[in-house]
Parts: sequence; structure tokens; C-alpha cells
Amino acid sequence: MKWGGLVLCAGKGTRLGCLTQKWPKPAIPLLGQPLLRFPMALLAKAGINEIGVNVHHLPRKMEQTARAEAQRMGLGLVLSHEEEIQGTGGGLRGLMKRLKADAWVVVNGDVVLAMALSSLMEAHLASAAEVSMLLMPMPEGATYNPVEVDGQGRVCKIAGHGPGGADARPWHFMGVYVLSPGVLPYLERPGFVDVAHEVFPRMMEEGCFIRGHCLATPPYWSDVGTCERFLQTHHDLMAGRVDGGPFFPHWPWPTLRPQAIHLEEGACFGKAVAFQAPLWAAGGKLSQGKLGPFVSVGAGVQLSEGQCFERAALLEGATLLEPNRHYVSGIAIAEHWLPIR
Repeated sequence: MKWGGLVLCAGKGTRLGCLTQKWPKPAIPLLGQPLLRFPMALLAKAGINEIGVNVHHLPRKMEQTARAEAQRMGLGLVLSHEEEIQGTGGGLRGLMKRLKADAWVVVNGDVVLAMALSSLMEAHLASAAEVSMLLMPMPEGATYNPVEVDGQGRVCKIAGHGPGGADARPWHFMGVYVLSPGVLPYLERPGFVDVAHEVFPRMMEEGCFIRGHCLATPPYWSDVGTCERFLQTHHDLMAGRVDGGPFFPHWPWPTLRPQAIHLEEGACFGKAVAFQAPLWAAGGKLSQGKLGPFVSVGAGVQLSEGQCFERAALLEGATLLEPNRHYVSGIAIAEHWLPIR
């Protein structure tokens, strides 16, 4: 049985604003590590040794990041460059043809999920489903499109598309699913193809078994699709709310703990700088001011005298030169401070 892993990375990430003007979304550094490390580490932990990644936005940067992470984890890598965005279905079509396997685990490139994937993979094989979608209860107050599952565990409607069922319940899709080879014929139409709105509804109408793998008590999950979600995930990681076990041995912060002050060699702070945990710094130079709590400082960050930061992610290369300013709850990128409320 050969498993392939696919990570979807071709989207433009427009909701992240200026962050994705500098990086493709899965390459954005989160506490110094690219978002891509999370889905790739999950796949590696599940025993998958070859991974496909599709690229479109800032393709050279995305390819460099994917190659570096694959090399770091000892994984084979297949890249699919989309000159024009092909949609989720078109992206899968290109990757599945390049990465031959008996089944594929697909993870969205912006997902942080602290869960071993082996149970999902085993249940998919036992069910003989063509697709298994990882689902959780709808987050309180969320406006995500629901995935409806009937009493037999069949997905019967996605975002209003599909045949539906009388006893269906709404669930939230977690950005992870398993595909069997029977999906491939449904992806053959050239050009842009949307899985949720076109492919899966058509399969449901034709009687294919799309299975809902429903987690009544889900593990930590976050889709880092907005600046608000980015900062919340940053906060959760620093607060110790994310179990590193499913990512081992690729958990990137072995020394980071909720009460830790972790300063790497590139950080240069004077005796007049007050620290408050949790704090992680790979760079930055500051002789007087305050850092923390819940602050990360990336490599190459430039700061100015008397600055104070709380609940802030200072991304690699950020330059904030206004002295004696108090920054609370936001993201620093290049010369910009993005306040997040």
C-alpha cells in the first residue's frame, strides 16, 4: 500500500493582505517556521515519505520553502506549478497524476492541526469510501459553509451543493481529506475545477461514498487564513495549547514553554529591556524597552529605543523605527504595523 501526501499551496491568500505580498501563505513564518511545516510534519509522522505541493502565487519562494522542508524531513517532493490557478480540483488533478499512489492524504497548506492522521487513514481504507473528509462541530459563532452528514456517515451536501438527506447534521470541514483513485475520473475536465462545489456534489449524485470522519471532540485546529487567525494561532502556540506530539520529531520549538523566555543567538537585547514570558526571539536589537508577553521576534527585525511590545508577532525583516512607542496586539511586517483587535 503506497500512500501519497498532497499539500495544497497555490492560493493567493488575499485575506492576509500584505503578508502574502511578501510570502505565499504556506511560507509565512510563524515563530520562525513556515506554516508549511505543520501539514508536512503531519504527513511525515503518518509514515508518508513522498509529498506533492502545488504552487502558483510567488512560485519561486513557495518552491524554495517546500524543497527546504522536504529536505529537512527526508521526504521525496513532487512540485506542480500552475501558471493559472486550477482550483482545488485542478490542483489535485495535477498532483495526483505526478505522484502515483494507492491513496492520497490531502492537507490544506494553511492548516495547523495537532492530530495524528493514522486513524483517519485506517478508517478510510476500512470503509471503502472514495473520499473521507475530516470534520468537527461547527465552531461557535463561525460562518463557515457546512458539510452535512447523514445518519449512515455519508456526506450528502457541501456548502448547499448535493442531494441532501432528511437526517443530515452540519459539520465543519478541517481542511484534511483522503482520496482513493476513483476520484481521478471526476477531475479530468481541463481548467479550473472546484472540489466542494463541483466534484464532490457530482460524486454524491452518482452514488459514490463520500464519508464524514466526524470528531465530536476535536484536537487543536486552526486555519491561518486571516491576520486575526494568524495572531490567535501565534498566541495559542506560545500559550502551550498545541500538542507537539503529532509533529514529532519536527516540532519546531522543543524549548518553548508557556513560561519560557527563549532567546536565540541572533537576539541582542540590553540590560534595560524588560522581558515577560512567553517570549521567543531569533533576532532583533533593543537596548531599552519591553518585550512580552506573547511576543515573537524574527531574524533581521530592526527596533528602536524605548519600544514596548505585547501580544505581537514581529516577522522576519520587520523594521519599526519610531522610538518610545507601545505596540499591543498586532503583526509587524516590513515597515508596517498591523493592529489586530
